[in-house]
Amino acid sequence: MIDYADAGVSDAEGKSVALSLIQLVAPKTVLDVGAGRGAYLDLAAETVHAHWTAIEAWQPYISEFKLRDRYQRVIHRDVGRLDLGTIGRFDLIVLGDVLEHFNVIDAVWLWHELRKVAPWLLLSIPIVPYPQGAIAGNPFEIHRSDWTHTMVMGLPGIVSSWQGSRIGIYLARGS
Repeated sequence: MIDYADAGVSDAEGKSVALSLIQLVAPKTVLDVGAGRGAYLDLAAETVHAHWTAIEAWQPYISEFKLRDRYQRVIHRDVGRLDLGTIGRFDLIVLGDVLEHFNVIDAVWLWHELRKVAPWLLLSIPIVPYPQGAIAGNPFEIHRSDWTHTMVMGLPGIVSSWQGSRIGIYLARGS
């Protein structure tokens, strides 16, 4: 068995803020992009009763973390290569530590595409240099860009923000 002790783990900073924002939106359908261990589902499942769909690029995470047992739908694809118009609309898209895994140009493109399929987006992202390589052979874990609060605030649709010492939490309107 592969050691996934550090795999799919997001920083705990800001999770209570993220939960409050998810509860505020009160979604009936949620798309969890880069689900990893399912941290945002675990965070919100007791208080937010919604249909959860996961997108996860790394097949071993789907198996190891039993995502098919926990989400109503699991899409095994790299979100950067997925035609988002084919997966439906959602009330909320959760991007829990995802955009930093793309270069800035691709991350901004993905942001624009995701805004087309949901009225609300929740973004959790490191806002300081946060280097990370592949974990347990997973190349999708590599951080390919560094973000600052100012950079994130330049993304369209941001209506609320919170800054921690390492992580920023942002709520945005879709288009």
